[in-house]
Amino acid sequence: MMDSSLDELLLADVFLKEVNRHPEQIIWHIWPLEKTVILGMADCRLPHLAQGLEGIQKQGYQPLVRSIGGLAVVADAGVVNLSLIIPNRLGEERLDLGQAYQLMVACIKEIFSLAGYSYEVEVGEIRDSYCPGAYDLSIKGKKFAGLAQRRIQSGIAISAYLSISGSQQERGELIRDFYQASLGELPELSYPQVNPASMGTLSDLLGQPVQTGAVLKGLTRLVNRLGHRPLSYTLSLENLADLAKGKKEALARQQKVGLG
Repeated sequence: MMDSSLDELLLADVFLKEVNRHPEQIIWHIWPLEKTVILGMADCRLPHLAQGLEGIQKQGYQPLVRSIGGLAVVADAGVVNLSLIIPNRLGEERLDLGQAYQLMVACIKEIFSLAGYSYEVEVGEIRDSYCPGAYDLSIKGKKFAGLAQRRIQSGIAISAYLSISGSQQERGELIRDFYQASLGELPELSYPQVNPASMGTLSDLLGQPVQTGAVLKGLTRLVNRLGHRPLSYTLSLENLADLAKGKKEALARQQKVGLG
């Protein structure tokens, strides 16, 4: 466990730099966050952001600004945050944006299949969800996961949030209210018109309890099936230096929007 939620967000960039230094490895990063609203850079341009942030904090959530992805998402004990960090190669071919997303979609489907959960996943934008995108994952039209991607030099990080359990209705209401407060009288600006009913948790959509530990179990089985040996990762001195530098920059981003 890292010292702070901000540290966990910054590890994607740390691992991207690590994969550039050592392209023979891939890194899976799974991390928990407690009651956090992760904001994208586009959210920082909202005209009444201070009012929106105040609403988030009144609900007991911590707002943080991230460098990957463009719009707000919710993280809590019922959400799994998962990143795959790889060198930008698939054999001899470099991965374009779509191929990298498709790789992550295939991995997520396989992870849950190996964990014993079978369902038909649809891929495509759910426009009235929060943080909508072309690689939203849904079941029967209700979104349970979203993907984002970041690249540094020859490294790719494909990240996903997976809503496993808890109240997705309340998460959706939180983000809907955030945008309504942050937009004020300017709702025509290009931000999501969030409908909380457009999303659900895997537990709700499958009609059975799904545990966050299932992701770890399925991921371990996937790594083994691919012929790799899963190893825990210890941050090197280089990684710690990258983290310290990234944290300084991230704190400046936080302070710029009134978060200290």
